[in-house]
Amino acid sequence: MREGKDYQCVFYGGRLLSNLSLDDETDLINLMNVNRNSIIIMDSDKKNKSAPLNSTKKRIIEEANNNNIIVWITKGREIENYIPAKLLKKYYGNEKSKKEFGQFENIEDFIDKIKPGEGKKFLKNKIEFSKSILEDVTWAELKDTYDLDKMVSKVVTRIYYWNHDK
Repeated sequence: MREGKDYQCVFYGGRLLSNLSLDDETDLINLMNVNRNSIIIMDSDKKNKSAPLNSTKKRIIEEANNNNIIVWITKGREIENYIPAKLLKKYYGNEKSKKEFGQFENIEDFIDKIKPGEGKKFLKNKIEFSKSILEDVTWAELKDTYDLDKMVSKVVTRIYYWNHDK
């Protein structure tokens, strides 16, 4: 499968989500009018395991369930929490650090722990970071992180179905 041919990723900032809906009965922007074949991936934004999801995320989950749309809420605070600490330490040149990247830890704070002052730089250069870290990562290193293997399989299966159901 190829991005741009078989699927397309559209990124949004978290605050934009409050203006989106999957329901026709609202004044919000209806994602179903953009593409009925959608998958929504959202950061949980949780600071700990027992923290509740915000009302917008709960609304989107309910609307998605009503429209047979996959919703993936990250098991960690953000999608970045799926990056193994080992890779972050290697990237920032501190492989000997004993620090672990917690499931609900802010990545900027973690990066600053392993290389002070680099957290803000990361936030400004996420695309550059992601391109360079991909050179050093394998699926085997990532797949057992939280629910990553299960959710990627679910997403790939759905995209395959959409492209081969003719």
